[in-house]
Amino acid sequence: MNFACTKMCLLRIFYAYSVVFAIATLSEAASPLAQPSSITSKDSSHSNDDTTNNLPGRLVQHSSDSLTATESCSSIMGLGIRWPLTPKGATAVEQCLHNTEGFAHWTCGDTSPPRWDGFPNITQCTSSWMHDIRQKADRHEKPENLAEELVCQISKNVITSAADLWSAVDLLTEIAMPGPTVVDDTKDTSVEKLTNQVLKAGSNLLDVRHNTSWVELGEADRAETATALIAALETTSLTLAESVSSGAILTSLEKNIGMSVGKFQTAQMEGKVTLPPHNDTVDSIQFTAGALQNQGLGNMVKVVFLAYSNVGPYLDSVPAGMVINSKVITAAVNDMHRPGRLKIPVTITLEHIAPANGRSVCAFWDYKADTAMNFHGVWSTRGCMVVRSDSQKTVCQCEHLANFAVLMNVTDTMGARISNIQRGW
Repeated sequence: MNFACTKMCLLRIFYAYSVVFAIATLSEAASPLAQPSSITSKDSSHSNDDTTNNLPGRLVQHSSDSLTATESCSSIMGLGIRWPLTPKGATAVEQCLHNTEGFAHWTCGDTSPPRWDGFPNITQCTSSWMHDIRQKADRHEKPENLAEELVCQISKNVITSAADLWSAVDLLTEIAMPGPTVVDDTKDTSVEKLTNQVLKAGSNLLDVRHNTSWVELGEADRAETATALIAALETTSLTLAESVSSGAILTSLEKNIGMSVGKFQTAQMEGKVTLPPHNDTVDSIQFTAGALQNQGLGNMVKVVFLAYSNVGPYLDSVPAGMVINSKVITAAVNDMHRPGRLKIPVTITLEHIAPANGRSVCAFWDYKADTAMNFHGVWSTRGCMVVRSDSQKTVCQCEHLANFAVLMNVTDTMGARISNIQRGW
């Protein structure tokens, strides 16, 4: 899947223009009577010579004294920012906090009575170090160098804003896009370095010390950002698999992410292939030779395995009464386009986070991107079944590849039917 122009990329462009326009307007409006807050009115008209004609709303000053409670959203604290009385259908604009630069936005819904929509939008509020990295990316510096600097910064800084977290994942999405295929030793070394840095960056972003910023994103944006991170790491790993020697498996382990990639000649395959190849971890996926031969492109097949320690809590839509009780693992072959049903199922073994005292279910994070590159996901069991399960681990068989996990029913240890998980093909 091509992530060259994600929703996050488009949002960054929009908010960049919003900042420039906001600063200019606030400067012009500065006077003893000016209010400290600004409102973007959705219904403002534009003249033909208005240079901001391409923006969805014109930034204007409002006096809160002229508004009434019945036609506006009340003043409220949100994410540490005091938001002013705002007319319904308009967007309030406030300066960012947490030593970040830019402006935050929050829209008063056009409802009766008016209510603030969701949470404040702070995706524009970035720290100076993130701003510097983004400028280097705009100057087209080498992806491996950008990834290395990102690792350095998020290793020594606790991410204090959702915008920095969002921007970091957005940057990894851009970095992960593979360049032209060139087969030489220099290229292979560069790809391996890039993959290692992206893996380190992803692992650091999933560290619990950044959890406050993940929570600050809000449920929908949190799931979308986590999905984008998974997709970026899968893309990078598949690019690395292209440079691996035939028959070889490369394995790398960071604090919160483990990776194994391999490339095989399908005509010479026999028996089974297990990733990771060593027995130092329970979490694994096993392919039969026949399953990989059916997925081969010509005489070659690339295989990727990724295991994430902390990404599960950031993926929403877990059915009521259930919890994620394993790492989330990714299995991919050849490219980002998932096959339909595999002719021969794969076997997935997942270690439980906590001893299972309820019924375990094999599930996968089923996500899609719409035309605007919004990620929509739900936990699903279709095409997967439990082969065996005990208190420590669950063995699954699935007829497709995806991002898998074990869900445990914590409300009914007798194994009642789970009616709110998608089933069937």
